[in-house]
Parts: sequence; structure tokens; C-alpha cells
Amino acid sequence: MIDLAYVMFIKHDKHQNKIYMEGKIMARMFWVVCPECKKKFYVATIDFKNKKDRRMLCPFCSARFNEDEALEVIR
Repeated sequence: MIDLAYVMFIKHDKHQNKIYMEGKIMARMFWVVCPECKKKFYVATIDFKNKKDRRMLCPFCSARFNEDEALEVIR
């Protein structure tokens, strides 16, 4: 699995009156739902790839939990 995605953007340069495409490499993310506060937040795939023992930290309530303990994982 590749952990980066290449995203294309179309931009308009008003000064030169040109339209061009620009690409950016972005990290792949997935959403999880905290088992404590039930709020959804995203984490980078690369931080948890093949690391089942690594615990996530909820940015809302500071709860720590494994991927298996999350209420929902949306990939």
C-alpha cells in the first residue's frame, strides 16, 4: 500500500492570465471515532501501518486507544 497520494490542482494566475495545473503530494489519512467522547478525527496512515500496538490520541478528550478499540475506522 502506498502511503502518499498525488493530488492535482488547477490554478489561475491573474497577473499573467494563465491557467495551469499544479500537483502536490499529500499523506493518506483515515478517520477514527473515539470510544470515549464519540468524536471523529483523522490520523495519518503511515503512523499506524504495521504498528498495531501504537495507541491513538484523541485531540478532543485526550483518550488513548488502539485501532481495535475505536468505535469506527473509516478508510
